[in-house]
Amino acid sequence: MLSLCVCSVLSALLYPLWSRSLSVISPELSSQLVFLYGILPAFGMVFVVALMLNPDAIGILFYDHCHGTLCGPHVPDVEETHSGLALVTFSVILLTFLVGFIWLQFRRNRLKEAMLSQLATPVDSRIWSRIAGSSPTAFTAGLLTPHIYVSDGMVETLSETELSQVLAHEQSHVWHRDPLRRFVLKWMTLLWPRPFRRKLLSQHGLLCELRADQGALRLNGNRPQEFVRTLDKLIALRGLSAQCDYVQERRDRLVNPQSRNMFYAVLTLSGLLTIACAQIAAITYISHPLLDLISH
Repeated sequence: MLSLCVCSVLSALLYPLWSRSLSVISPELSSQLVFLYGILPAFGMVFVVALMLNPDAIGILFYDHCHGTLCGPHVPDVEETHSGLALVTFSVILLTFLVGFIWLQFRRNRLKEAMLSQLATPVDSRIWSRIAGSSPTAFTAGLLTPHIYVSDGMVETLSETELSQVLAHEQSHVWHRDPLRRFVLKWMTLLWPRPFRRKLLSQHGLLCELRADQGALRLNGNRPQEFVRTLDKLIALRGLSAQCDYVQERRDRLVNPQSRNMFYAVLTLSGLLTIACAQIAAITYISHPLLDLISH
């Protein structure tokens, strides 16, 4: 838990600097990289624990010290003292509570999905369904089996061409399982400081929308001006400002899509791996003396 907390804080603090290069990478790659960055603390925790239990793997990450006649890198002694046993018990209870809480949230989402499917009217049971409501709304819901829901107001307001563009946009969310990705990121970044967590979730959401826009263009013959008109129509129906940064970004990317800049993509991925390795090395080196201090 200590390594998870430290990894979360360090990842959050470095995120604004790391994410600067995302603007010159295509939304498809950027969304994947942001998702990987969001789950980085969990993987860091797993590697730290694995190294702590196998110190001979990379002995350089462990300071030289002795426990009786045993010197050099070795598994931390937390089972032979009352404080060590208490630490293990507390860690197991805390981890069980965390896993149980996330499972409860997962089950709650599944119940919401079941209720939504009962209220909807299937149009194409494999692709989309209609739900009652005058507000023009379309969204994708479902963690393991995502499905598209479109309100009656949306169907009655849009033309057949415009509706096909909206469905193509949502189909991209289905293919990439974006509801599941949002769910994972929401809980993986729970220990992040709030401003940094909000920034990552917001940026990931925008990148997913930009990626879905590009996917819809490909499915509908690459006619960006038609899609921009549909987007402007939906913005007006929902009462949103056409000048807000979110709308402007989507409009600009539709007209001038970002090319796949592999150099910056490789550079950004390299930065992610460097941050991960540095965190694992630093926390592994610090964790062992801390455990020695607690358990003796």
